[in-house]
Amino acid sequence: MPDRAAPATKLLIIGGAEDRVGKAKILKRFVKLAGGKSARIVIIPTASSFQDEVVTAYTEVFTRHGAESCAVVNPRTRIESDDAALARVIDEATGVFMSGGNQLKLAQVFAGTAAGDAILRAHQRGAVVGGTSAGASIQSEFMISLG
Repeated sequence: MPDRAAPATKLLIIGGAEDRVGKAKILKRFVKLAGGKSARIVIIPTASSFQDEVVTAYTEVFTRHGAESCAVVNPRTRIESDDAALARVIDEATGVFMSGGNQLKLAQVFAGTAAGDAILRAHQRGAVVGGTSAGASIQSEFMISLG
């Protein structure tokens, strides 16, 4: 029998069009699951066509709800996603949040790379992994794209 129980894994899968301006209850819950005032959140806007706006909006809502810090990991290619430095940023996170957009792009950029593996490790060690729309779709074993 192991000495320690495996950490509880946490996923926060959001269908899309979540409230980021008002009470933002679901995103407030994400911050809480990521550690509240100790939350170190990585925002991944790679799927979005409006990456700057997405980063600004999520950084604002996560810090408004008490997150200690927000970092951005935004590789545009598989080569960039295979960078160990990006993986280290994810390895230090207590929460990983993927934006909406094109889930096929997320799969193409992250699957089988250092950063993609770091997201899986984050989940396995108990960090909350969340996402909206494409960022939610990418979290399943089977994903619908272009449909």
